[in-house]
Amino acid sequence: MDLHRPTAIQQKVVPHLLSNNSDAFVRAETGSGKTFSYLLPIIHRVLLLSASGKGSRVHRDSGVFAIIISPTRELAKQVHTVLEQLLRPFPWLVSTAISGGESKKAEKARIRKGVNFLVATPGRLADHIDNTKALTLATTRWLILDEGDRLMELGFERDLEKIIFALRGMPIANVAGHDTTLDPLPDRRVTVLCSATMRMDVQKLGEMSLTDATLLAADKGQDDDSEEQPVHKAPAQLHQSYIIVPSKLRLVTLISHLRSVFSRRGRTMKVIVFMSCADSVDYHYDLLRQPNGSTRSATSNGTELIAKTVCPAAYLTSAASQEIILHRMHGSLNQPTRTATLRSFSACELPSVLFTTDVSSRGLDIPSVDLVVEYDPAFSFADHIHRIGRTARAGRPGDAVLFLLPGSEEGYVAVLKSSSSPSSLSYESVLQKGLMAKFQFPTETASTPADGSSYHERAEALQLHIEQRLLQEAKLLELARKGYRSHIRAYATHVKDERSHFDLSELHLGHAAKSFGLREAPGGIGAGIESKARKGAKDANKKAAEDWKPSRDVLMSKSMKLMNAADEFNIG
Repeated sequence: MDLHRPTAIQQKVVPHLLSNNSDAFVRAETGSGKTFSYLLPIIHRVLLLSASGKGSRVHRDSGVFAIIISPTRELAKQVHTVLEQLLRPFPWLVSTAISGGESKKAEKARIRKGVNFLVATPGRLADHIDNTKALTLATTRWLILDEGDRLMELGFERDLEKIIFALRGMPIANVAGHDTTLDPLPDRRVTVLCSATMRMDVQKLGEMSLTDATLLAADKGQDDDSEEQPVHKAPAQLHQSYIIVPSKLRLVTLISHLRSVFSRRGRTMKVIVFMSCADSVDYHYDLLRQPNGSTRSATSNGTELIAKTVCPAAYLTSAASQEIILHRMHGSLNQPTRTATLRSFSACELPSVLFTTDVSSRGLDIPSVDLVVEYDPAFSFADHIHRIGRTARAGRPGDAVLFLLPGSEEGYVAVLKSSSSPSSLSYESVLQKGLMAKFQFPTETASTPADGSSYHERAEALQLHIEQRLLQEAKLLELARKGYRSHIRAYATHVKDERSHFDLSELHLGHAAKSFGLREAPGGIGAGIESKARKGAKDANKKAAEDWKPSRDVLMSKSMKLMNAADEFNIG
């Protein structure tokens, strides 16, 4: 696993869980290594059952010793993958993952056979507690609530309450199957709540689940008195930058930046590009992929699951990187496809790009991500921290760049500087560097690469080519229109405290359409949105009660409905 020394949070949590039976609140920034911090001591203490000599070796039917609850299916699968790696030398210990979107019948069969470590999403676990008689919790000694802030944000409070009270109502067994004594385990159920923040809803979850808990945090300067302050801190080894770029030049600047980062052979291998909505992901993936390209270069098994989500790139390649693999992932894709796509991106040995929504921003530990590009700013600063936390993980260096528009969005730089020292990139220098190498368009249009000309002329030729290509390809044109509409709607869902930086009434809809390769905004949407924005500006208090209610869950619910992406956040 390429681990050489424990991270700061592991140095705090591992000794505590090895020697104490008290509850714990683990406060850790993203990418800090907290998954290992709770898995390692739990596995160690379970292994002591076999070494104690007071009973036979534990088996899969000895009972469930630990339950790990994750907010999303992807996170549950990731934790389970790490758990399986740790348990590989101990085949008599069995783990399984249960989550929404999977076969409940198959999950019940695995539970009946026996399982020692259970990774679950809240909704599916609550369902099994009600309906699966084979699931007994008498031997359970640890309950891990991972990403507690996300669990509450996604509305799992009732499911969590059901799970917690089901455990509390179950008498603790001291002897498991095969007469195995459980004396080496804690004499009580230990709950560990992990969260990057200590917001009011997280405190509520703590009050519900924890008893006399110990606060464990990597930063010694954080204590109980700071409990209302979120941890908005990026890893120290992460280099952040931002680009102020006019809306109509966003697309050519994105292409130029990706070309430039791949221009040095072997230096940049994996890039994640975050976008605000699934329709925008679909459009940019389809635009930048090789027409009629196959996935054979991206994966060795040629699985059909990724036939429409993995493809060689066009536009981005150069002499240094002659083959780049594109991936796309969002919550509207089914679970097997998301899992296969994520696996392909993680294992890809060629330079690769993942276009995605915030479905990939929380907790997913993708190996060796070199760069995160926030093409669309996150809906909140907390989400921004989680996005950029996909790189610079476990002590490795990483880069992150944020695209911003001139005007009100420039004020967001002050928000960034509240927790870091980002550097500014000039979009002119990005265009100049990215368009320096010889360009080859994947399809023929009236516009051709302006090789040998100034970077201004090259950028203009690229933009004109994309616009002409959309006029030639009806399917791509429709994807661009859908992406544009969803992008505009998503723009209205930034949290209240940051909405002054992302003012819909200041957004130039015609220029925004240009960033999708459209020559004008699709008919009907512009007038309606501008009218709504003006009305909101004139009567802010009234509209706040109707359309701009500051509640985070209402904003996210509205975003999901507008983007036709009810599964965007992978609620389990």
